Amino acid sequence: MIYIEWTNHLKLSVQRLYRGVYFVEKIKSDFLKRELGKYLLLALALLVCLGYLSWNSGTVKMLHVVVGVVAVISLGIARSLLAVRAACSELDDSGRFTLEREYLQEHPVYKVYQGEIHLLESHLVCRTRGKLLLIPTSHIQDAQELNLRSKGIKYTFVKIHMDNDKSYSIEAASETKEKILDWLARK
Repeated sequence: MIYIEWTNHLKLSVQRLYRGVYFVEKIKSDFLKRELGKYLLLALALLVCLGYLSWNSGTVKMLHVVVGVVAVISLGIARSLLAVRAACSELDDSGRFTLEREYLQEHPVYKVYQGEIHLLESHLVCRTRGKLLLIPTSHIQDAQELNLRSKGIKYTFVKIHMDNDKSYSIEAASETKEKILDWLARK
């Protein structure tokens, strides 16, 4: 009987997680799903490597391996939740409502380095390098392309300057960079 109640509770928790990470907004849930997927792949790779090493050495201590993998996933989840909290702390209720409404409508989405950027009327929603950036378009002063070369590798960025002296650098491929800059020029 206890087993059935526990499995029903687990199923309900998984359903809540799948529907939107305990009923948070769509933007947050999309970000957290992508980040959790990234950390689960990392944990799987770590589990395979450490499992092979412990099996190959003759001492099978999988408990240590599993504890290490759970620790990595827990730190990743905590980092992702802190990134969501930091990004949403600057929004007021009307900004959240507007952003959520625009995000659910059809809008251009482009791939950037380790994520994507959503071009909305009121905000740029960008998931890059494990961060969630909510950039209000009404506060953008200018945007420029930035090309850097380091050790023979060329990096291309879109640098967005805000009216409150903040700036955001988003690494993107050259064709994506051009599309983002064209879209910002029309605004």
